[in-house]
Amino acid sequence: MNGVTDAAGAAGMAGGIGAPRRGGGRPGEDGVVGWLEDGDGAQVAALLAAEAPSSYAVPGLPGVRRWAGVRVGGELAAVAADAWSAPTVGLLAGVATRARFRGRGLAGRVCRWLSRELVAAYGRAALMVDDDNPAAIRVYERLGYRRRRVAAARSTG
Repeated sequence: MNGVTDAAGAAGMAGGIGAPRRGGGRPGEDGVVGWLEDGDGAQVAALLAAEAPSSYAVPGLPGVRRWAGVRVGGELAAVAADAWSAPTVGLLAGVATRARFRGRGLAGRVCRWLSRELVAAYGRAALMVDDDNPAAIRVYERLGYRRRRVAAARSTG
């Protein structure tokens, strides 16, 4: 097909993560994972531009419904989105952590929280991940996601 190339090196992951747990503070407080406010879009966009510039999910893009995140010292430290979810599967996308906050388990906490929210809302949760991102794959596998090879294409036009 003209204008389309194979996007080898991608995999889908589906999870068996339980229902959300409640409690532990209010979203927006330091260390508390939760849904971000609509007004946080510029902060999410800045974090993605700095730490995950190739992210397919960005604030304001059609199908990117809402963002979850966690703050450290009042600063947005890690995020993930509910994006392009279908009636029976929620899709986790746009995962990013500020470099200076990596290694603290923040991405795992945000992804676990969001995955539980997606399972509660849609019945299942899934995500896409590049094969050349072993750190992300380890996080997702620790959360219960399992790899499934997928065929993908990328527009070259």
